[in-house]
Amino acid sequence: VGERDLRRVQGFINAGNDIIQGRVAFYYQKQNGVIENVSGPDRGNKEVKAIRAQIQLTPDVATTINLRAEGYDQDGTAPGYLGRPSYYPGGPYAAYLPADVDAFGTGPGNDLFGYRNPYSGLKVDMRGGDTLTKKSRLYSMIIERKLGDATLTSTTAYGQIRNAYLEDTDSTPFRQFEAGNKTKAHDF
Repeated sequence: VGERDLRRVQGFINAGNDIIQGRVAFYYQKQNGVIENVSGPDRGNKEVKAIRAQIQLTPDVATTINLRAEGYDQDGTAPGYLGRPSYYPGGPYAAYLPADVDAFGTGPGNDLFGYRNPYSGLKVDMRGGDTLTKKSRLYSMIIERKLGDATLTSTTAYGQIRNAYLEDTDSTPFRQFEAGNKTKAHDF
């Protein structure tokens, strides 16, 4: 248990004998976001679920078979960006725009598009897209067979990953700037 309503639990269970052994491990985490969003989900919230199951078979003294399956799912929102308008008051470096300066001709303290965040601290009004999803699966089998002084090892595995990320990067109620990507991969 922690800040931003963090809840996390993890553990494992082992069982077996000399011929067959197994283990199941799990992980769960849920946490609220860092940036409060008055128009939707907070930015940076997440829920993670993961599980791994393993079985080891030893049918004889020369052979070992390891089977493994695991999955990982994360759903939530992108960390977000707490945008503050910046300007160049002179010199090579930008500065945050003071509330009484009209640097863009859109009003004192307003950004280039005429918007100023009316909230203070870590609070915004963001209505653009916002997704952070990760899903992965892995299945593997490793067989080892001792052949005198040598060991023959066979490894077979299949994995898949899917990621989706979309972030409202302008930190305003308008859909001006969004950045994102999607990934889908399969490995054998």
